[in-house]
Amino acid sequence: MAHDGGLTDADVVEAYRIFLEREPESAEAVAHHRAAHADRASLYRAMLASSEFLDRVSFPAVRAALHGLMSAPPPQVQHDAPPEVMARMVARIRDQWTRLGEAEPHWSVVTAERFRARNLAADPESLAFFRHTGAREAGLIDTFAARTGVAAPTGLCVELGCGVGRVTRHLADRFDRVLALDISPGNLALADAYMAEDGITNVETRLVRGLEDFDALPPMDAFFSVITLQHNPPPVQKAMLRAVFDRLKPGGVALFQLLGEQAGYVFDAEDYLSGAAPEMEMHVLPRAVVLAEMAAHGVRPLDVVADARTGAIIGSTTFYGLKL
Repeated sequence: MAHDGGLTDADVVEAYRIFLEREPESAEAVAHHRAAHADRASLYRAMLASSEFLDRVSFPAVRAALHGLMSAPPPQVQHDAPPEVMARMVARIRDQWTRLGEAEPHWSVVTAERFRARNLAADPESLAFFRHTGAREAGLIDTFAARTGVAAPTGLCVELGCGVGRVTRHLADRFDRVLALDISPGNLALADAYMAEDGITNVETRLVRGLEDFDALPPMDAFFSVITLQHNPPPVQKAMLRAVFDRLKPGGVALFQLLGEQAGYVFDAEDYLSGAAPEMEMHVLPRAVVLAEMAAHGVRPLDVVADARTGAIIGSTTFYGLKL
């Protein structure tokens, strides 16, 4: 029987069977859900958030995934390539992010529908919220300092993947100078406009055209990068980190995030270059490779934390290291 044009008994029973794999415990429970939820979407959200669903489905799935990754064979990920292959990979990423920076600059930074260009135009408050999220990201510098007892110097911070300046604006409050790097001209134009709008004068933006631009980076006191490295092929990520670690001053810190593992991920440079480019790429650089590069360049890991920055249940990792 329908209930004021909303949920029916059958809708609620179906939700129990889909999400909890059982029948409702009582007619009263069915009536409760019909009264509490205006439509199926609301009911489904409640089912997904229920402790029964989490205990029965989500937590066991995470445990199984963690155990599986622990015993999985070494990932087949090529993380070195000759210069001409590296140049082709960078060119592909540059073309991809040039398009994204022109068409969907904010969405390309935080892939939520509310940050699509058409939605931002219709709801200016979403832009303010988007910018506000950068404060939490920049605050990680001090969060990790408190956790490890090692604070970042206040001199020059190099930010890789500044996008439209979402985090840059807040890093500018924490450091004497910020050098903000991005591969998208459209993103950098918006970042410059944002800094000018807020009267920020201690930020320099710089367009990355190729890996050779990393050779021109100045000595830095801090390095910061989130949701950026993972959009580059593994050899490119490794080359970027190697250049940054070389230019990090003794006593300087690096706080960066990348996708350190993903079940089933493989990478071969030639196979990659022969395939069609998606709208946005996601790549893995194995954690063991990252830690080896840190050790080779005198960067001591102070903390390595699993995070939830990607669509995968597990795999994304934030590193905090000190240059010795």
